[in-house]
Amino acid sequence: MGDDVSTAEASPDTKHAGGHVRLSYDLTAGDVYIRPQLSVDATYVNFEEFTEEGSPFALEVDASNDWILSAAPALEIGARLPSGTAFARPFIRAGAVFYDERDWTVEARLAGTSDALEPFEAAASLPEVAAQVGLGMEMVSGGGFEFRLEYAGEFAKDYSSHSGFAKVGYRF
Repeated sequence: MGDDVSTAEASPDTKHAGGHVRLSYDLTAGDVYIRPQLSVDATYVNFEEFTEEGSPFALEVDASNDWILSAAPALEIGARLPSGTAFARPFIRAGAVFYDERDWTVEARLAGTSDALEPFEAAASLPEVAAQVGLGMEMVSGGGFEFRLEYAGEFAKDYSSHSGFAKVGYRF
């Protein structure tokens, strides 16, 4: 209060597991391809209860868990660019993602207060539908080594999500 400043800290424990299925078909014309696809995802998220410390306004946050289901039709366009026994495959992808469960709610209360006090709810939500874009490059050597670099973004009103990944592999 007044000039006092404090910071509440906590170490929430969150676990998630999920599955991903993608159906696609390549329509080729020489080294260029068009790939219509449908991805279906199911992710289970478990958020353990925790209590903040270090502030008179610390919170006790209840556990919460839920499934997040989504379906994402998309169209990918790319090319296979050969170079000797190796090739590069640049691609771009555009589509949409449709979310089934869009709202995530947890209950919290001031730490140390009686359970007789009503908790309040904190909520976050996903959009019902978001535009998806992606672009990347895959490089495969004649010896079976491969490298893939990819960016993916989702965009909707008041929402954006960005991810990227790199993959190194060996085909045998």
